[in-house]
Amino acid sequence: MKKLIYQLNNLLIYLDKKMGCGQSNTNDTNFENRINLEKTNSKKIFKKDIDEYILNYRHKDLISNDGNVKITKVLHLPTDQIRVCKQIYKTNIVGPNKANENTTNEIIEKLCEIDDHLNIPKIFEFFEDEICYYVINEFSIGKELLKYIEYVDNFSERQAAIIMEQLFSCLNYLHDNHIVHCNVMPQNIILDSEKIGDYHIKLVNFEEASMLKYEKVNKINDKDFAIDGIIYGQCYFLSPERLLGKRDFSNDMWSCGIIMYLLLCGYPPFVSENLESLLEKIKKGKITFIEKDWVNISKEAKALVEKLLNSNPKKRISSKNALNDPWIINQLNIRNKEKEKNINVKNLQINKKLRRFSSKQNFENAVMAFIVRHMSTNQLANQLRDIFKLMDFNRDGRLTYEELMNGYQKFFVDKKSLSKDEYLEIVKSFDRDGSEFVEFEEFLAAFLKSETIITENNLKFAFDYFDDDKSGNLSYDEIKKILNFNSSFNNKLKIDEIIKNFDKDSDGVISFEEFIELMKKILLN
Repeated sequence: MKKLIYQLNNLLIYLDKKMGCGQSNTNDTNFENRINLEKTNSKKIFKKDIDEYILNYRHKDLISNDGNVKITKVLHLPTDQIRVCKQIYKTNIVGPNKANENTTNEIIEKLCEIDDHLNIPKIFEFFEDEICYYVINEFSIGKELLKYIEYVDNFSERQAAIIMEQLFSCLNYLHDNHIVHCNVMPQNIILDSEKIGDYHIKLVNFEEASMLKYEKVNKINDKDFAIDGIIYGQCYFLSPERLLGKRDFSNDMWSCGIIMYLLLCGYPPFVSENLESLLEKIKKGKITFIEKDWVNISKEAKALVEKLLNSNPKKRISSKNALNDPWIINQLNIRNKEKEKNINVKNLQINKKLRRFSSKQNFENAVMAFIVRHMSTNQLANQLRDIFKLMDFNRDGRLTYEELMNGYQKFFVDKKSLSKDEYLEIVKSFDRDGSEFVEFEEFLAAFLKSETIITENNLKFAFDYFDDDKSGNLSYDEIKKILNFNSSFNNKLKIDEIIKNFDKDSDGVISFEEFIELMKKILLN
């Protein structure tokens, strides 16, 4: 297997040089490329002035620079966190967004609003100047999946299923939000956790993603057969119709099929040292299972690969159906039973935390949601992440009210201390953005220890972030901005009343001392 991966890597390097390393200039002919931005009061990420980027970030190491996107490891001074800055050059924007720079701005804003999934890196903030967009992402410390494959002699079906289930879940979430990633490949999958049998992945590099609304299908013209500029290594993972310039959700599912095939046998289904020959093989889409490499692989696994690599995109399995495929369900059931045995919730004091969380006001909850978003929670939240995933019965990366209630009854002690109506009211309080789902960050905000969240450093960071005019006080508009952070804030709320409750010296604004005093009262409740 290692020899095959070594040969594949050499082939990628050779053909990358041959074809160049630009981005695709194909046209999006299958969908009208437009964004379906919902008008809501909720806002998790705010575009900040470029001066704040200069003030708050220090460049560390250059990760890559292909002339279109420069990726740099940066230090965020207020939190002392390592993050990633993706610097997107406006003059090099390609594809359907080239004609309208405002569209690119909207795409970034939309991506900022839908990164609540466990397998998508967080976006903390973004900036803009005349030359570039600067998007600040969570830093993932793990290896690329392709590099990790080199160190694993064989993936078991269960190990492959753990990775594929997370990938399907992530793509299902993206597709529900009209996003096609367009670049799903092992190089863009990071293993945040490399523990055998307990992999945790992040899907990264959304620079080629499209925000699509499935409204109409246009005919493909010969001129749309344009792969010039695509990194050749991508061709291994691109669907036949994607090579023709079409983008839709089925493109991502084909890429999943290539990855699943690679995990199970160690090499991709279509390989050639000749570009034209490779493209012909992909276009024909005929896959084979070489007996010596697949003899120990289950028929259910082969069946799912065939569903993913169906050459007819209309018959290709969707992300939702892939999540519910028998192979995924059967492989994960055993793993989940083992995890349930190791879950210990006695020290979480769940009932106490639920009551405390639901009794907080909108303002306190919004501040805590902001801090949780900007915290480095990977180490703190491992157990809560496992509980969240076990609660997530349909594995779509978010909890319905019913899933949360059922999960509580299944995992948490002292089951009879809350009535159903009382518990439902508390569950609704989790849902800060009014989406009728509970995302992982909302879950964390409810269950993480308050002492972990409400530190003086964290509160100072939150206060300074929302203090736009740097006056040292929070004004009416700045408080409104806090309330709009990841919250279904009702504009009819009387902000003057909130100020009055905080404002001891009656000067019409909230000082940092008044802010920190009220927030620290949460620790005493």
